Order: sequence, then structure tokens, then C-alpha cells
Amino acid sequence: MDKLWVAIHETARKYRGGTKNKGGIHAMALAMSVHPGTFRNKVDPSCPNHIPNINEIRAMMLMSGDCRILHALASDVNHACFPLPNIRFPSDTDLIEAWASWQGEVAETVQQVKRAIAERCITQAEIRDIDQELQKDFAHGMAMLEVLKGMAEPPEEE
Repeated sequence: MDKLWVAIHETARKYRGGTKNKGGIHAMALAMSVHPGTFRNKVDPSCPNHIPNINEIRAMMLMSGDCRILHALASDVNHACFPLPNIRFPSDTDLIEAWASWQGEVAETVQQVKRAIAERCITQAEIRDIDQELQKDFAHGMAMLEVLKGMAEPPEEE
């Protein structure tokens, strides 16, 4: 099954924002003010004629806090997604903290690679571990960039 459709279905199925601790597809449909039957068809991979629109996909991610749909889309076009910090008024200490955090993650990746190549036989488990470490590195590097963007002069008017 296509990973994008799995992501769409799982985001709706695992939604837990409904009232009285109820969640799932029905609860998400109600929260989005969409008819539950229609929404169920839209998130069901076996219903190819019912497709959620981009606004519904965005609402699903915002409501659930689950970005697996975004990650599946990015992967389909050979890109990756990383969470960014929400810093409104960054300071010098935010920059130092972001830089130190990023460098700490890079050091962990170097250690992971060092362990993997020490025996001259790299396992698939080690590849997965290194992949996870690299993703953390990129996320922390992008977080530092976001802090820098917040500290930059405003763009010139065109």
C-alpha cells in the first residue's frame, strides 16, 4: 500500500482529540465539520474515488499534531522534514543554545559512525541508528538557522 495513503489513514485513525476520550476517524471528521461517512471514505486507501483535499490534509495535521503525511509527501519527492523551534524574539543565548545542541547531536553521530565501522561490518540496525542520528543533526542545524532568521534584519521592501 502507498505510504502516503497509509499516513493519511493512520493520522485519522489515531486521532485522539475527540470529546469524552473518544478519537479516531469519526471524531476527527466531527472536529473538522465534515460528514463522518464522507471523511471515512476520503481517508480509506481502498476508496480511490474519494480523496481528501489539501485543506483537509492541513487541518488533519494541525489538529492531530501528527506530521506523518508531510513526511510521506516529502519522501515521495526525495526531501525531508524537520521540526523547527517556535522562538518569537530570539536572543544571543538562543543562538548559543541552538548551536551547542546542534554540535552535541553531530558528536553523537560521529560516535555512532565510529562504532559502526569499528568491526568493519556495518549492520542494517547500525544504518538505522545512524539515519536517526543524522535526522536529529539536520533538525538541530535547521533550528539554529531559524534562530538566525529571527535575529536577521527585516527583508528590504521591493
